[in-house]
Amino acid sequence: MIRKLLYILIIYFAYFAADVFAQDLNVLKQKKEKIENQIKLTNKLLNQTSKKKRNTINDIKLLNKQISNRNKLINIYKQEEVKLNDSIVQLNNVIDDLTANIESVKKEYEKLILSAYKRKLQYNELNFFLSSESFNEAYRKFIVLNEYNKYRRKQGEILIASKNELQHKKNDLNELLQKNEKLIASLQDEKIKLQNEIYKKNKYLNQFRKQESKLKRDIKKYNKSLAVLSDKINDVIMAHRNKTYASSDFGKMTGKLNWPVSKGIIISKFGIHNHPVLKNIKIKNNGIDIKVLSGSDVNTVFGGVVSRVVVIPGYNKAVIIRHGKYLTVYANLKDVVVKSGEKVKSGQKIGVVYSGDGENSNVLHFEIWEETKKQNPEKWLIL
Repeated sequence: MIRKLLYILIIYFAYFAADVFAQDLNVLKQKKEKIENQIKLTNKLLNQTSKKKRNTINDIKLLNKQISNRNKLINIYKQEEVKLNDSIVQLNNVIDDLTANIESVKKEYEKLILSAYKRKLQYNELNFFLSSESFNEAYRKFIVLNEYNKYRRKQGEILIASKNELQHKKNDLNELLQKNEKLIASLQDEKIKLQNEIYKKNKYLNQFRKQESKLKRDIKKYNKSLAVLSDKINDVIMAHRNKTYASSDFGKMTGKLNWPVSKGIIISKFGIHNHPVLKNIKIKNNGIDIKVLSGSDVNTVFGGVVSRVVVIPGYNKAVIIRHGKYLTVYANLKDVVVKSGEKVKSGQKIGVVYSGDGENSNVLHFEIWEETKKQNPEKWLIL
């Protein structure tokens, strides 16, 4: 009974550990796939700009994003490696326990076989019963003999099952070891790619640092464009300050909004942050900048009414959409297909991201406002 319980516990632990391991790996796999997709898209975006044979500040922003994602991927590979090694250790322990259990059961089974063989030499079962002085004694002997035979068969079954389970666990171990070898190779490959991307980024940085005066002029132009766009948004807010807004569930959509483009990489976050090249220079962003593939459509993130379609120097065309007391802003568009006062549905196309020369090529500038309060769009979008 104790032997059987020990066997059950060993098998239960083995399957429980394997189940937890599989769940943990599945979570890491999902994270890894998401990051790998971002890395693939960033590579496409970098290749798109490299065809123009002219590096931009946005290339550095993309490389910063790529390096960040590459580090995240390497970290996930390392987590997988730790979990694989832990699982390998646990599996080795289970194999050791099963091996010890098999040896113990084997010895006990051998004793039972030897005992049964000796007893058979001494007397056969008929003489065993005939030698009984009464029926009750014969019956008791029958019960004992029957239980003994059952126990012997059970020990044999446990021995066979243990051997089968041991082989199964050894196969699992070999599979994990092979996975670990591939994982280590992938990890080394990612580290090489990371070093190449860091080298490329540093090369670009050295090129742009020679153009400090031009970069500072570009920053002034950017700040001017941002100020003009903010003024237009404030005009919309002021024009509606005494009006009652139509009911909107926009405020319930934190973390639930679809992206305004089907594919893109955020290259400039909300708020104040360091300039990607110039030291001690801060850049302010009232929204986020999303780098996209050439010809990307721009879609509304929520149903509402188009408040304005305006032209912004440096941002081309901008569409401002009202959703109750909230506004969404889509700037740096061309081929705008909506007009002021038009009702739009969630996911409806409103234009195409500008594609041409300059830093803002294939970059969507996206903002969210709650009245006069600027919001961080990343907190609203599905990430």
